Amino acid sequence: MQNAGTIVRGEAGFVDIAKLCIFRQVRDCEGEEYEGIPELADSIASNDLLTPLTVCVWSRKMVLEYKQLVEKIFNGDGGHELENFKPYDGGKYYVLVAGHRRMRSLLLLKAEGSEAYRQAYGEVSGEECFARQFPNGVPARMYQGILPQRGVGLQLEENLNREGVSRPVQAKAIKGLYDLECLEDGAVITVSEFARRLQIKPDMVRDSLKFCDLPRIIQHSVEAGAFKWGCALELTMIQRTLREKPKADGERRTEDEINRILLALSASEAAMKNVAQFKSHLHVWLEEVAGQATMFEELELTADGIAAGVLGQEMFRNALERLAFMRKVRSALNNRWLGDSGIVPLHRPEARKAIGILLEEEEALFSLFQTVIGQLGGERLECLRSKNAAALSIINQIAEGCP
Repeated sequence: MQNAGTIVRGEAGFVDIAKLCIFRQVRDCEGEEYEGIPELADSIASNDLLTPLTVCVWSRKMVLEYKQLVEKIFNGDGGHELENFKPYDGGKYYVLVAGHRRMRSLLLLKAEGSEAYRQAYGEVSGEECFARQFPNGVPARMYQGILPQRGVGLQLEENLNREGVSRPVQAKAIKGLYDLECLEDGAVITVSEFARRLQIKPDMVRDSLKFCDLPRIIQHSVEAGAFKWGCALELTMIQRTLREKPKADGERRTEDEINRILLALSASEAAMKNVAQFKSHLHVWLEEVAGQATMFEELELTADGIAAGVLGQEMFRNALERLAFMRKVRSALNNRWLGDSGIVPLHRPEARKAIGILLEEEEALFSLFQTVIGQLGGERLECLRSKNAAALSIINQIAEGCP
């Protein structure tokens, strides 16, 4: 039986990129942007395609099995229905399983050309220049007759072994390969055994599996560089503790409750510094409040909650905007920009309403503060208005452009 560790050698060949079926791959499913595609296209035009594409040749039945595996392992759809692709050469489907960035660069090169093309061939179309560079098709490593599981393995292994791959993408590849091995073996395999098969350290496998168990917002933040890999691993220990240790009333926390706590911790000021400081912050937090009703459990000030309950619309376009907003609110709290302690506690509805209105109209927030602390008099309110100016400007900037 072919498993993810089986050595299967493809044959060197050429392929017409117009024939290729392209389904999702690991970076697509995690939202990684295709940065540097134009630069890669220019490099291919100047230096040729140094690393061939990886292509599997399958029957319709095998392609459907491959698509189902991709959907199962990456927790999403395959990106396209098979009906969108055409078979060639007597019912064969040519499926791109690795080299998606190179493929996108090749498509760009064919459509738009490059400066290297113009210098070599003059003012002719990109498609004609592309045909001159690749008269027999694009170089590819062709695999025929292998199982769909092995095709997924080839894709994941490229993301694992590719030079310069980020830790989050590497973690996704390891998690995908681990899930694939478990599917093939019909049982959960040990981390040590899996690490031995891949010839990597067991700790690397453990860290990858733990990282992939964090809320997706946190994973995306690490991928985008807004949250440190080391800080994310520290959060996995908090996650395990919260799962194992009941609350003060003896009840177990739900996964939603745990995720809210993890998101709040990831938005703390300590998380914006270094891993050592964040680790110290988490240690203190565990010593003081873990197992009790905490400010994070009381805090219903979530991005989705504000959007649905106050603005009635999607407020954030992506995870980074949500994380940035939470951090600014935390900073506003710590600096008393929302008033002295106790005036507008964030677990109260009027506080959530205040910040919701803040995102719509700055003056409306002062009107609310006027109602809440009217007894303090106009002079105190003007002082509060002045203290809030910086925070209002920062948080309103985050809200700009939101639908």
